[in-house]
Amino acid sequence: MSTPIAIIGLSCLFPGAPNLERFWRNIVEGVDAIGEVPAGRWDPSFYDPESSALDRFYCKRGGFVDEHASFDPLPFGVMPKAAEAIEPDQLLTLKLGYEVLRDAGYEGRPFARERTGVIIARGNYVTAGGLRLQQHVRVLPQVLQSLTDLFPDLPESTLAIVRERLQQQLSYYGPDVISGAIPNFVASRLANRLDLRGPAYTVDAACASALLAIEQACASLARRETDAMLVGGVHLSHDLTFWATFCQLGALSRTGTIRPLSQDADGILIGEGIGLAMLKRLDDAIADGDRIYAVIEGSGSSSDGRSSSLVAPSATGQLLALEKAWGQAGISREDIGLVEAHGTGTTAGDVTELETLARFFGGPREHGTTPVIGSVKSMIGHAMPASGMASLIKTALSIYHGVLPPTLHCEEPHEKLAQTRFRVIGSSEPWNQAREQRVAAVNAFGFGGINGHLVLRGRPALESPLPLVGEGGPKDRERDWSERERALQAGGYSSAGRALAWHARGHRFDPVYLHHPRYAGTLSRKRERGKAGQRLRVAACAAAVRADTARPARAPRTRRARHHAARRCLPACDRRARRSQARNRAQGHRLGQALERSPANLVLAAWPAHCGRQARFRVPRRR
Repeated sequence: MSTPIAIIGLSCLFPGAPNLERFWRNIVEGVDAIGEVPAGRWDPSFYDPESSALDRFYCKRGGFVDEHASFDPLPFGVMPKAAEAIEPDQLLTLKLGYEVLRDAGYEGRPFARERTGVIIARGNYVTAGGLRLQQHVRVLPQVLQSLTDLFPDLPESTLAIVRERLQQQLSYYGPDVISGAIPNFVASRLANRLDLRGPAYTVDAACASALLAIEQACASLARRETDAMLVGGVHLSHDLTFWATFCQLGALSRTGTIRPLSQDADGILIGEGIGLAMLKRLDDAIADGDRIYAVIEGSGSSSDGRSSSLVAPSATGQLLALEKAWGQAGISREDIGLVEAHGTGTTAGDVTELETLARFFGGPREHGTTPVIGSVKSMIGHAMPASGMASLIKTALSIYHGVLPPTLHCEEPHEKLAQTRFRVIGSSEPWNQAREQRVAAVNAFGFGGINGHLVLRGRPALESPLPLVGEGGPKDRERDWSERERALQAGGYSSAGRALAWHARGHRFDPVYLHHPRYAGTLSRKRERGKAGQRLRVAACAAAVRADTARPARAPRTRRARHHAARRCLPACDRRARRSQARNRAQGHRLGQALERSPANLVLAAWPAHCGRQARFRVPRRR
């Protein structure tokens, strides 16, 4: 991919996992979060394993989030009465939206909200809010009409009492909550409450929805239409019609166990959940000092085209998605260490996917390590449009923590697995490679022939704070700076300019660049210690903070505005530096851009105290 995309924030709600930490712990420990349908989801009378009737189901197990699906409406600006009628996925996605910003470090940290978008994968299934609306506008009149037809002499007063009693049993529905039943509002509500003014919309591509949403988000970032994207997958639909559909297809497991990639697999179990990720361009994430879970190096999508059946998977179509993604990534297929398979536990689906992997990655190798393949569905069920997000989060955390995760209920792998390079593991294993050498892939193949594939890679990160530059003599400073540069280089900070921007965006003022030994011949000790040196630090730090926008700063007209402008530019400088900056702004000076990149050198623009011109000090880059 010409523009690698960094995953800098994650949040989720899945069966058995109310948050990201618990989800990862369950993955590592191999926790089976599958259970029986909670009381209140549907009447037990619908369960009849011997019946083939449309309104009878032979399976009653799946992955459910009822235990952890809590939402306090007031902190999010939602009235409690309205929360009863709004789609649950809208409210829980809103809650997780705040959590993903917190995980990325942007909960109280400014960022370009006008250049941040939202794409949510969501299926157009019958959901709780839509069902309540149907009950109000369709079911209730039908019941009253049936009573009138059966009992023509029934007085209107009795019908009115029946209507009132039925309405009391239904949830409140009024004009203030009608938007809660509109499907695309799951993205719009998140953008509204977080004040994100980039594009906000939903995507429906069946089981591949989440990966298609990620692909579109990556494309928007690569075209520089946005600077950050919140992307996610949502599925909380367990309506009776949903169960009836999959029972009639014979897709649900009759044994009540989902066994991806196993010889004994006999069908899926329906799961549910929500997963969100915050994405940025890798260069921007590095410059801003963001934590990077993993890097999306390539993405690809395709359709099966004409095939034997609309619901039958095609290895040819899946292969096309893999070729596109790895062609973008520019990574050798031999580097693969982990594949998060679609792995639904259906015979046709698993066999086709294994055939695709064998054709693309080749057969078994005599030498070298054997990559791992697995599926998170063995633990939480098939979360439909949100399944791709569960797979992405699991894979990104595996890369970040260096753990190869297990797959449950695969004691006897499918015979087709022996024709591939991969193996299934039943317990976690260490991923004994440097983080930047860990390469993984994620599959998502949607019902109806839509295919998605992602290629992920690790990114080295600063595991500990950067070494501080000492206040001793020149030798001490040069030693400390060398240690700092090695740490920056290990963390992907390839230039002094990025290091400067990273420090300037931190929570403390650290003018380390003035102690770099390369500056010794340019900046005198008097300038370094005196007021002019202080103003140089002030200007360089403030300009580094503003380097992304690089707009001329207009002089504020009032004293109060000048004061607040100075505080915004330098939140950690001392009071004297703030007053000095405010005076210079009052004189109409323009804040110079600190980082002017050129092939030969890095330019630091100093903010002079008494003149309108900018004094520039050229610092040659180390070759």
